[in-house]
Amino acid sequence: MTDELLDVVKDDDIVTAREMRSGVHRLGLQHRGVHIFLVTPQDKLLVQQRSRHKETLPLALDCSVSEHLKAEEGYRDAALRGLAEELGIHGIRIHSLVMFKMNYGPNDDQICQ
Repeated sequence: MTDELLDVVKDDDIVTAREMRSGVHRLGLQHRGVHIFLVTPQDKLLVQQRSRHKETLPLALDCSVSEHLKAEEGYRDAALRGLAEELGIHGIRIHSLVMFKMNYGPNDDQICQ
């Protein structure tokens, strides 16, 4: 996993600091994430199975794409980046559904869209 600079946020999604991803997870600091659910024209939800090598929830089913937001990155930009990096998808229509808090695993507390 690449270490990258993330925004640390309060419950109201206000940035309070910046920290490397490794430090965010080691210290359990709240940060931002985006979760994408792709739906086919036939209304089928596309999910992925996590790698058996993942530390958290190996082989579990997960949303289509999920990403940590890099420092100063917006939710939409992170979603488009994740679609391109993980699935090679460009130029599709996306829209935000909801903001929520979640614990994605040990010390992985996120404010998500």
